[in-house]
Amino acid sequence: MQSLYSILFRSYMVLALVPLILLGFLLTFWISVGQIDASYRQEQIMADHIAYDLKRHFSVLEDKLFSLNQFKEFVALPDQEMRDVAQEMIARQSSISSIILLGDKGDIKARVSSNSIYSRIEPLNGDGKSVFAKTLEAGTVTYGPVYDDPKSGEPLMVVGLPLEDRRTGKVEVVLLAEFRLDIIWKYVTEQNYQEGEYIYLIGEGGNVLAHPNPSYVLAKRKIFDIGENRIRTNLDGSWGIGAYSDLRLGDLTYKIVAEREAKIALVPAIRSAGMALVATLLTAVLVLAATLRNVRRINNPVKLLTEAALTIKEDVFYPGISVRGFKEIEELSQAFDSMTGNLHRMVEELEHEVAVRKESEQELLESEERLRALHNASFGGIAIHEHGKIIDCNQGLAAVSGFSLEELSEMSIAQLVTEKSLSTVQKNVRNNVETAYEAKGVRKDGSIYPARLESRSIPYKGCVVQVLEFRDITSQKRAEEFIVQNEKMMSLGGLAAGMAHEINNPLAAIVGSCQNLRNRLLKENPVNIKVAEECGTSLEKVVSYVQARGCDNMVHAIQESGRRAADIVKDMLSFSRRNGKSLVRNSVRDLLDNTVKLVSNDYDLKKNYDFKKIDIIRDYEQNANVLCYSNQIQQVFFNLLKNAAHAMADKEYVDDNPQLTLRIYGKDNMVVIEVEDNGPGLADDDRRKVFEPFFSTKGPGKGTGLGLSVSYFIVVKQHCGSMEVFSEPGEWTRFAVSLPVEGPDNIEGDVLV
Repeated sequence: MQSLYSILFRSYMVLALVPLILLGFLLTFWISVGQIDASYRQEQIMADHIAYDLKRHFSVLEDKLFSLNQFKEFVALPDQEMRDVAQEMIARQSSISSIILLGDKGDIKARVSSNSIYSRIEPLNGDGKSVFAKTLEAGTVTYGPVYDDPKSGEPLMVVGLPLEDRRTGKVEVVLLAEFRLDIIWKYVTEQNYQEGEYIYLIGEGGNVLAHPNPSYVLAKRKIFDIGENRIRTNLDGSWGIGAYSDLRLGDLTYKIVAEREAKIALVPAIRSAGMALVATLLTAVLVLAATLRNVRRINNPVKLLTEAALTIKEDVFYPGISVRGFKEIEELSQAFDSMTGNLHRMVEELEHEVAVRKESEQELLESEERLRALHNASFGGIAIHEHGKIIDCNQGLAAVSGFSLEELSEMSIAQLVTEKSLSTVQKNVRNNVETAYEAKGVRKDGSIYPARLESRSIPYKGCVVQVLEFRDITSQKRAEEFIVQNEKMMSLGGLAAGMAHEINNPLAAIVGSCQNLRNRLLKENPVNIKVAEECGTSLEKVVSYVQARGCDNMVHAIQESGRRAADIVKDMLSFSRRNGKSLVRNSVRDLLDNTVKLVSNDYDLKKNYDFKKIDIIRDYEQNANVLCYSNQIQQVFFNLLKNAAHAMADKEYVDDNPQLTLRIYGKDNMVVIEVEDNGPGLADDDRRKVFEPFFSTKGPGKGTGLGLSVSYFIVVKQHCGSMEVFSEPGEWTRFAVSLPVEGPDNIEGDVLV
């Protein structure tokens, strides 16, 4: 923990030195920015001044050239006289390199130069032709771009002036003059340079046309973007402060750039900043000395008061202290003494009050915990509402409806039921009905579920509200449906057993009568021979007639059909027979084959898919016998075979046929029965939930979703076996049932071997 001395010392230092340092930095920054602005304005003035002087110099040269036309009939003078006049002009003006006088057809009338001798027939260069054409067309002064003289290498600027006939006002002669840019530039700028300053000219293409350092001009340095920054990089790579001004000559624009080296331009700012820094340091030293003195005057009395307070911490009441210093410190010590006298009594009162409050808070917490537990422990959703508007609810309602607690707090009861149930619920809410009733609830995802609603009126925050319980009774409804369905199946089982017994008698008569017909028509015995002779024929003729008419085959077919019907009835009796808790050692292959025959004759299955159209492949091991409840295991096989047939009915086969593979083999004192189909397979999510009650992949009305869950219960719970499912979506599904050879571990009832 930090001491008061260190806190006060740092506080004084921060409050005093930080503003000084910031002031020093701000002052330095302000001086620097001001100096940069001043230098920039100075360079801008210089650039504008040079641009103005250049523009004026070019205007003077234009006026002097136009003065040639002041001679009477100058444009009509002979070519030689024109040449003499032009020669005299060049001799007087060192800024002009050459003058060319051309007729309005482009013919050269006169051509003179200060440093070259031209022939009249020597053609114009490209820039001269362009300036001539523009001048003749526009009738005004036209400037051409700057180019280097191929003979002398100096930069020249072509200017075209139209000379009119004073009588007709028509341009008769175009005067092309080449201005010597170096001479003009030196004349304008030689008196304007300051220390570390550079003034140079940039053409439209970015070329440096004139510069105090000729190497930049000879090297044809280019500047593509001058920019608006006040501080920039000079041509030599150093930092500088500069500005520029545009110089318009005809339709061409040049830039006059004035720059000064930053290290020279900012010298005054650096000096001022140094002085400000020295002043700041001196002030900081004085502040430090004053801070140390004042901190000690405050800290020493506080230390005495702290020592006194520490004794009170140990329940030792300090008799009194006398502290001298600032007025506030003395008043603090007096208040401390008076406070000490009352502290002991206050501590005792507070301890008593704290004990009482802790006891009350503990009781309140326990009460709230009980209420919260009751609130959230409900098996349904609870909503406290006022006229249908939800003002509180529990987590159970969120679980039932799918909405979060935050969403439910802004909803009404009407939003939790369907439109068909809305009027009933609103009526019961309005009339404070407290009897239970059923309605259709709607979840957040739009799914509808059966709900049981029951309401009670309670006082809540000073008013009477209703507590409404939402209970999802989907499982209850399904259980009711399952019970009804199970009762139907039990009734049908009993009916099937009774019908089977009744059918057995006529089947026995049919099979017996067929056997008697074969014995009396086809079997050669004395009685048959005697009766045939009494009828006036022989037994051989009767046999020949019966065989010729195919009666023997008919009788055989009737007999076989009767036997097959008897087998079906036998299987139905075996499947529907209740054998209580008796365990019997059964042949698994016989149970499976009998169930296959039973499924093949299932009428409900035949309506949608004929089981006999399925290719059945059997892969059985010998002597696969287990101790089991035969009718329960047959029920498992029946469900697996029926589900496989339904699954394959939903798949379109192109290159193969529906195929069912049945395998029986032994493994670790277990008999494994596999039922594999080449149907559409199961998705991973469906495969994980396939044994859950009421889960079904069939469409509505095609199944209860209980077959596999019941089968799982029979195998795992009743027989201590295992049941697994494997699948490849789009390819196949395999159910594997494992049964212990010696039956369940906990065997109840009789065992029949």
